[in-house]
Amino acid sequence: MYFSNKKPLNLCDVLSTISDSGYNWSMTLTIVTTMMLRLTSINMKELSKKMNLLVYLFFSNKLDISKLLLSDLINYNIRIEIIKKEVTNEMLKIVKYLILNNMLKEFKLNFNNIGPNINKILSVLKNEKNLLNSLDLSHNNIRNNGVEELAQLTCLTKLTSLKLRHNNIFNNGAKIIAGTLLNSLISIDLSINMIGAIGATSISTAITNKKSKLKELNIAFNRIGPEGATSLAKALKSNMNLTNLNIASNRIGSKGATSLAEALKSNINLTNLNIAFNHIGPKGAKSLAEALKSAGLVALNLLNNYIGSEGAKSLAEALKSNINLTNLNIACNRIGSEGAKSLAEALQSARLVDLNLSNNKIGDNGVSYFALAFFKGLRMTDNHILWFKGLPITHLDLSLNNIGNIGVKSLAIALESDNSLVHLNLANNKIGDIGAARLAKTLSCQCARLSCLKIYNNNISDNIASLYS
Repeated sequence: MYFSNKKPLNLCDVLSTISDSGYNWSMTLTIVTTMMLRLTSINMKELSKKMNLLVYLFFSNKLDISKLLLSDLINYNIRIEIIKKEVTNEMLKIVKYLILNNMLKEFKLNFNNIGPNINKILSVLKNEKNLLNSLDLSHNNIRNNGVEELAQLTCLTKLTSLKLRHNNIFNNGAKIIAGTLLNSLISIDLSINMIGAIGATSISTAITNKKSKLKELNIAFNRIGPEGATSLAKALKSNMNLTNLNIASNRIGSKGATSLAEALKSNINLTNLNIAFNHIGPKGAKSLAEALKSAGLVALNLLNNYIGSEGAKSLAEALKSNINLTNLNIACNRIGSEGAKSLAEALQSARLVDLNLSNNKIGDNGVSYFALAFFKGLRMTDNHILWFKGLPITHLDLSLNNIGNIGVKSLAIALESDNSLVHLNLANNKIGDIGAARLAKTLSCQCARLSCLKIYNNNISDNIASLYS
């Protein structure tokens, strides 16, 4: 459980509340501050002015709330997390108290196998004063019966985010969710269930309703197949609210990808699409590439889809005219050096900032094409001297690509020209001391902007590795 104040939380207030309660805590109190800055010169008093401190209370199963002055925390919005613990009556008393006092906004209950006791858990949420806006019941085996019980909680009018990941929910459960819970939700996670094509169709029908507020839909790992993807595609043609769609690992194939591609041509509001692990092949990639020319996608995940070099070439052509896409993941697609060449040539006119090409067997030849693309400055091409502007890419993943010394040396030389790359992953390749030493030299160059380099699991000796420390 952690507390976060509407205004910067004063640590002294929390500690005094615990102290004044007079309770001998049988729990661990851990104060966690998560932020990316060095704390060497910042004291707690100053820190509390800069951010909301997160105070986690990991409580034991014997917690007695009789002496815990929760009333002193009335001004705080509270999030409770109970993960991999037995849900005791004492814990539920705390939850009920917080709901009665309009304090509980987020409730996370994961890996607790609450399926058989779903009524007991949900009973504490039955209150008209319930202001809960986020509920996470993932990994609990609640099944269709649990979904039905949840749907009967008419008091969850403020709920905007619901996560039911990995709960053995089938198509009937999806139908119940579509008919009730989707009315007010902005985000829902139904991944790793078994809703199938029928369940996907129910969800699709619900989001075509003009009153639908849903912006994020995750139904990955649900075996929806081409039929389910086609239903979603039809919904996307009329639904202009959805911005994030995750249908990874659903066996949609090239047919499903083609249906989605057609919908994307008329839907410019969907910005994030994840269709990883769907065996769409070169044909599916070609359909999506055509859609990219007019779609509003900002991020596209095509991980492990067997698109090959032909699929990569299709995507490359689309990138030449696409003005929106900034994040592209085509790892594990066997594009080879030919696919890499097509992409590298297209990137000069693309707007990508994050490109994942991991595990594509591009080799030294493939990486050399990217080295040329990264080069910024004058270069002789076909007896003409042309100015190359370099690439806007900041994150590049080339891990697991059989890259050796020759490839990394060409990349190192290119990175010495002024460019934007700050994160580079070269892990699990065949880089030896010669290539690593040349790259280390580049890193010492002031024009190199790299702040994160992954180069582990290569053939580099300890002496050369020390150059990176």
